[in-house]
Amino acid sequence: KKINPRLSFGATLYFRYEDIAERNSVYYRYDAGGTEYKLEDNSEKNGESMGSMGILGILYKPISKINLGLSVKLNTNSANTIDVVNKYYKFGTGLTPSDAYSENQVEYDSKSQNVIILGSSWQASKKMNLAADISYYKKANYDKKLYGLSNLTEYVEYIEPIELEDTINLNFGTEYMLDTNIPFRFGFYTDRSTAPKVSESKLDPVKIGRAHV
Repeated sequence: KKINPRLSFGATLYFRYEDIAERNSVYYRYDAGGTEYKLEDNSEKNGESMGSMGILGILYKPISKINLGLSVKLNTNSANTIDVVNKYYKFGTGLTPSDAYSENQVEYDSKSQNVIILGSSWQASKKMNLAADISYYKKANYDKKLYGLSNLTEYVEYIEPIELEDTINLNFGTEYMLDTNIPFRFGFYTDRSTAPKVSESKLDPVKIGRAHV
């Protein structure tokens, strides 16, 4: 909505729906009591995720050639329902082969991050435009429910803490018209991930000590 010639405001509400389909296969090899064990663990996940998200935006024009904008993306809370099928096959030297099958359903709520974007553009001349913005992703966390092997013998439900980190990204770009129909564009951007570092992961796939009963 245009409040006055220099100031505009807008809001958008999204409904989010996502199909979930994932397959994983993990191979373990370990020794116990002088016997070499080998184990193949297969998992299949199918489900859906539903939620809503809101975006608020403000555009301000202090002068005709400069635009200043602020956008706020509100965090999305999504309800996840996932069917999980797990199968494993254990074998080894001098060991009678064995297998196991597990079919379960998990439900949990996930959360995305609040994102604040501050940007500006400047028409430096009739041929040149400059633009830049900075994005801030606010920390968010939630608990994800999964099924996995406990002590490499049975499948149990457990909790994986998901921690999305504070992150800042920058974008800058310029456009110069070499001719009426020939623009020259140049820019750079950062794309830093909000995911935690691998070394900081809270989950050990072999030692599942956070079984959720």
